[in-house]
Amino acid sequence: MKLSSLPLLTFLLAFASLASATFSTSNFHKDDSGLGNGGHPALNATKSIDYEAILRKFIADKGHGESYRCPKVWPRAEWRTLTKEQQESWIKATWCLSARPSMLVGTETHLDGRRTSLLDDFVAIHVRLFYTTHYQASFLPWHRLYVHARDLAMRRECGFTGPFPYWDWSLDADVGQVQHSPVLSNAHGISGNGSSPDGMVTSGPFAYLPLSYRNGDEKNESRLDLEPHYLTRAFRVNEIANPQFPTFHEADSSAAIHRLLMTGTSPVNFTTFATALEGVRKDFEVVNPGLHGGVHRAIGGDMMHSHSPNDPVLFLHHANLDRLWWLWQNGITADRSGATATSVNKTDLSSQFWAYSGNTVEYDVDPTGGPQASLFDIQTLEGLYVPNVETYKLMDIERPPLCYTYV
Repeated sequence: MKLSSLPLLTFLLAFASLASATFSTSNFHKDDSGLGNGGHPALNATKSIDYEAILRKFIADKGHGESYRCPKVWPRAEWRTLTKEQQESWIKATWCLSARPSMLVGTETHLDGRRTSLLDDFVAIHVRLFYTTHYQASFLPWHRLYVHARDLAMRRECGFTGPFPYWDWSLDADVGQVQHSPVLSNAHGISGNGSSPDGMVTSGPFAYLPLSYRNGDEKNESRLDLEPHYLTRAFRVNEIANPQFPTFHEADSSAAIHRLLMTGTSPVNFTTFATALEGVRKDFEVVNPGLHGGVHRAIGGDMMHSHSPNDPVLFLHHANLDRLWWLWQNGITADRSGATATSVNKTDLSSQFWAYSGNTVEYDVDPTGGPQASLFDIQTLEGLYVPNVETYKLMDIERPPLCYTYV
């Protein structure tokens, strides 16, 4: 049926008049209650989160309830203090990881069918996250979580029950160069130097340790290359090639540790301490190796690159770096015998114990350094053995989720 144009026009005019009255701009008045029309929050309303209160509650809850109390605090001990059986147990558990299938294949690494191992997973994650975990604030807390995950994997997958070892390399630096360390020997340690011409380790406990990954691009250290090989080392080769840097004997001595533990203490400055420990890089080149880099340079081989976790010694090395951070957090200014400590109030968020600051992206990747670091920043291993965790939960090693201490 055809409608006449006049009644239709009359209807449209009436509807327009009604719409104008209903949707008049006068109805969109300022909402002083913070609620928009219909009672829902206005889009410009902001939430006030009391982050300091969250931290204070976390501190106050230590030791209360299963979530805040460790069922056991595992000891970490210097390699030379372990019994021969404990040393052999750690070595055996490391080999065991190389025989366990990858947890990341087909998910995080997208390397289906390559039959990599759980040992390789630790290399893969370290390479892939290199630029967000090195030369910026998260270097220490991320590696604290990383070594903890390795400890857990050895215990859960391979039955390791002994103390997780650290290597106090200052004991060796005080008396000579890295090649003389018993920790890096066949008889008392975890294998010695590599053999010519390629640096392959062919003797000792980790002779012919099979590995899957390398990084072959110094300008892109997060690139993961499948390149099966055996463990390599090349003692002092990099030191000799770069004489502008201090040697292991000079850079990693007990005197160097004492200077480190005094760094960033008055006034308290985590960034100053962490930079002195890790070292400095500019334009993808190391300009100051720090105590951390000095050990990598001295050992060489796999330890010279972002795939350094191929070498089991990396975990002893980083356990020691973590120990030095723990000493600094607690105000201990002298290592080993005769250690002295300042009064650090662990319940004071402004104390050295909770100090955390710095850039969140390596400057070579982002010249701005990214946002400033926060104790609420998330540390992640992308699902490898431990869940993501806020940085503040990694500041106290003697409570969950870490539950270990240094002896």
